Amino acid sequence: QALAMMSSSSSQKRKKREDVEALKAELEELKRQNEVLRLKKQLEVARSETSELKKAKKAKTSEEKSKKKEQKEEKASSEKAKKRRPEKNEESTAYVGGLPYSETEASVSAYFGERCGPVKSVRLKPFADSEKFCGIAFVTFADAESLEKCLGLDGSTYGERFLTVRRQRPAPARVGDSLTVYAGNFPYHAQRREIDDFFRTAGCDVANVRYHTDPETQKFRGFCHVEFADEASLQGGLGLDRSDFQGRQIRISHSVTFKKADGSTTPPPPKKRSS
Repeated sequence: QALAMMSSSSSQKRKKREDVEALKAELEELKRQNEVLRLKKQLEVARSETSELKKAKKAKTSEEKSKKKEQKEEKASSEKAKKRRPEKNEESTAYVGGLPYSETEASVSAYFGERCGPVKSVRLKPFADSEKFCGIAFVTFADAESLEKCLGLDGSTYGERFLTVRRQRPAPARVGDSLTVYAGNFPYHAQRREIDDFFRTAGCDVANVRYHTDPETQKFRGFCHVEFADEASLQGGLGLDRSDFQGRQIRISHSVTFKKADGSTTPPPPKKRSS
């Protein structure tokens, strides 16, 4: 009986020890789970902070890009304005195309005087075969500032029409009644059709384009001679001097030819290309 009692007591103690060990194991598991939850929360916080940092960095980068773009546009605008300023001895005259045929010198002077500044004179171009106004005028202002304001009206509406406004530069000496201009500084890849369309889009009646190519390679040399059908178109073509053509500032002036020994003529050598 004593042995039985001792065995029973030993079993109870062993069971208690097992229960204690089980409780300890359960407690350790709970601690482990709590640690995992804590680490997960920390990870979520870190991810959230990283996401916020990325958003802030992206916003800052976008702001810097926008600022650089604005600065670039301001610089380009400033450089463009400098290029458009008249030279020292250049008359402040603008070529204006796209005017209604019913306009008069007085109405054109009043229109540009009100929007741009004091007008010294207005010269209306007639059609070649009549005295009727062809829609092209040459407006001379009292100062360069007024001319710059007028140039800013390029592409604006005049009634139901769109204006073409260019700086009218003093042209080189004209040879007789020639209706031909020298046009240079075109990109080498420019096509004859593109050059023809460029002048026609500006309202010029083009009679012929002499597209000069290298005799060996047949590649375009960057300049040509454009013959117009009438005086008004000639003046309009001259008014496109220093206009932009596919990223290049073209040069336009009266054509000057040189006589060869056999009496034939040849075009002048191309002007130095601008960068």
